[in-house]
Amino acid sequence: MKKLLLIIYFLIAILFLTSCGGHFFNPRYYYNNKGDSSGGNNPLPPPPPPDGLPDGVEDPFDKGEWNNPDYGGYNGSKFDTWLFQSSFRGDKLPIYNFKEPEGKVWIAGGKDWKGNLGDYYIPNKGENKVYDAPVVGTIDISPLKIYKYNGKNPLYDSIGYLPGRMDRFRFYSIDGEASIDLKQYLIAVDTYSKLIFAYGKITRTGNLFGNVYPTDFDAIERYGQKIAFYEYDPIGYVESTGKVILYEHYETEFVRSPTGYIPSQHGYDTVAQHDKSKPGRSPYLIILDEEAGEEDKKTFYNNASSLVSKDFNWRDYSGYESTAPTTKKQIDLEKWKSLGYAGKSLILYTYTLTDSANKFIIKETDFNTKKVTTKEYNIEKITSTNKASYTNSSGESLSVIIQITDSSKTISVSGKVLDPNFKDYGPIFVDRIKDTYFKRDGSTSIGGGIGGISSSTFPLSSGGKLKDLEYKFSSDGTEFTMKYQYDVAFWPWQQDWKTVEYKFKLARFDSDGDKQWTAKYECLNLSGKLGKYTRVVLRNGDGTDSPGPSEIGTVVRSSMTLHRLEGAIDLGFTTIPDDPTSNLGLEMISDKR
Repeated sequence: MKKLLLIIYFLIAILFLTSCGGHFFNPRYYYNNKGDSSGGNNPLPPPPPPDGLPDGVEDPFDKGEWNNPDYGGYNGSKFDTWLFQSSFRGDKLPIYNFKEPEGKVWIAGGKDWKGNLGDYYIPNKGENKVYDAPVVGTIDISPLKIYKYNGKNPLYDSIGYLPGRMDRFRFYSIDGEASIDLKQYLIAVDTYSKLIFAYGKITRTGNLFGNVYPTDFDAIERYGQKIAFYEYDPIGYVESTGKVILYEHYETEFVRSPTGYIPSQHGYDTVAQHDKSKPGRSPYLIILDEEAGEEDKKTFYNNASSLVSKDFNWRDYSGYESTAPTTKKQIDLEKWKSLGYAGKSLILYTYTLTDSANKFIIKETDFNTKKVTTKEYNIEKITSTNKASYTNSSGESLSVIIQITDSSKTISVSGKVLDPNFKDYGPIFVDRIKDTYFKRDGSTSIGGGIGGISSSTFPLSSGGKLKDLEYKFSSDGTEFTMKYQYDVAFWPWQQDWKTVEYKFKLARFDSDGDKQWTAKYECLNLSGKLGKYTRVVLRNGDGTDSPGPSEIGTVVRSSMTLHRLEGAIDLGFTTIPDDPTSNLGLEMISDKR
């Protein structure tokens, strides 16, 4: 029974772990008439050889700075010796890494579970894990074989690509156990550009107690637009240290639907860069900007018809760093600031196709002022069955791509794929509270006598009296100063007020995306027995109600006791839950001015 429970919990935690393929934009220059889905272990006949490039089009595998093995600051031969590692977070997001051999080598001539030839190695136990699985915690993936396929897509015959395409790619998969079998085709790495691509599509799934997990894969070339895996937007890149960096669009889209994830073409205007904040299109995507033919135009309007007059909302949550509930880690605040996240989430964007898709409207609603700015774009040119460019009266242009999957239809606007089920939780906490001032006039009693644990609290007398409590938040909301006076008189009938001031910096956001009205801050000039952190929340008044997506909190509350970064606050005689919806322990209160 114990083993059965372990299997169940493990499946709930990790059985969604894969990169998988999909279908979207067709550049209309090759990869036509490929076979349909096969699935299972019954291979399809080899795909037909692709057509050549159109006349006058430069080959992206020949022209471009990414065609140098030293691109990215290191030589691609590293991937001949580097070992591949694959772990998974509690929210199913994969964690990939490359490492030096350290005594191990790739062994040639191995066959994976589908009979595909490749190199393999057996990693040390404990190097590949599933983190934060419910109940059972961290689990080793062991035993485990990791496969590398050199210049050969294990899911698709090389005859389906133009000659010389595959030589620079390395494909990776895992065959392991963690209470259940994990046979997963994962990522392809371009050893020249150092960019990472998803190359497999889930074709079969299993279901255990309502939890769906992948059981088989196929090449994405056989689905949808039937384009090569390397024509989709890269999902990340590999640094010179071997560390794999995943772009935010991949993290967001994968975590939203681990078993339903498919790579996209988001409509980026530039090639992806080695910078997490600068995703882009594949360098190997040929974009033909010529106007589409009449049949393709009709298809575009038909594809867009069901999306006309439908509002798509979007708020820039790139500055919100979420963590799995049991790994609430402190953020790198200086890096966060340098990436320019401050203030991005204050605008709610609403995108709407109108006039039979001949017009495109963007409304921008400012959170603080509620002012709405409207921009109207007219269709300029349809370039394919699912892509068109729009221009406004100021000469600003944007591209709109109709994104069609097996289960839904949406649009992407100049790189942003819009979620038709987007939930707006309002701005992130620091944007809500940036450049604000709160104060509570007069004196008040806090805690009714908490001086006995004053080494873990802000210093107060045995009576717990303070006055003129104020908070001043910085222009980006990531820092604040707390100032107040407290009564140090020994006798209750006496008063002797002392002024104190404490400085704080942002430590982390709350782990839940819908709680954008709370965060934790680190005290920089005081630390107690329990820690040096305080929870800060916005409230509508003094109650427990928290601001909704469009509401601005009128009251700020914070912990009267400094505590550790994560988990409940254990005071010895009682435990205060780490719950942002509760006012328990949040006795430092001031009103917005």
